[in-house]
Amino acid sequence: MVILSEKGGEAFASAQGVYVDWRERATSFETVAGAYNTGMILSGVEQARRVSVGAVSHDFFDVLGVRPVLGRPISRDEDQPGRASVALLGAEFWRSEFSGNPNVLGRTLVLNGKIFTVTGVIPDGFRFAHFGAIDVWVPMAANRNSRGGGNVVAIGRLARASPGKPPRRKWTRSCNRSAASTWRTRGRMLW
Repeated sequence: MVILSEKGGEAFASAQGVYVDWRERATSFETVAGAYNTGMILSGVEQARRVSVGAVSHDFFDVLGVRPVLGRPISRDEDQPGRASVALLGAEFWRSEFSGNPNVLGRTLVLNGKIFTVTGVIPDGFRFAHFGAIDVWVPMAANRNSRGGGNVVAIGRLARASPGKPPRRKWTRSCNRSAASTWRTRGRMLW
């Protein structure tokens, strides 16, 4: 697994549009997944409050080898702008908000005024990098036109090499094309 960064490791993050470019152009990877963390207001409960949210690509948990303990992960179709909103619960949040009820699938949450349908529960103790504990995981639905700022952490799973051949090294060339067309920075691989 490789963590990708536009800035050579300073922030480990890129703009959503740059992440989409990397995902589409990288040939040395089986897949490039993305994620960012944020906070949202959980309402429709006894007392509205801010919860930690991880917005992830549909293949994020697969790249990390994580399977929901209940339900299913986010699908490719759900990870598109404007699609139905689904959510996976962190195990701690599931226990505190839903008393660990296995019938939670299909229930709804209201986050920032938007309704999300629960489709799964992530294993107890799962943490990603510097995100810390996440209460709710939702589809990232990356916006290819978002070129400013940068909050997406991209992780890639290297493609398997053919027997007797090393993996191809086309990453730098495709990254540089993407970066030149956006921020005039240089894409790098961080091992």
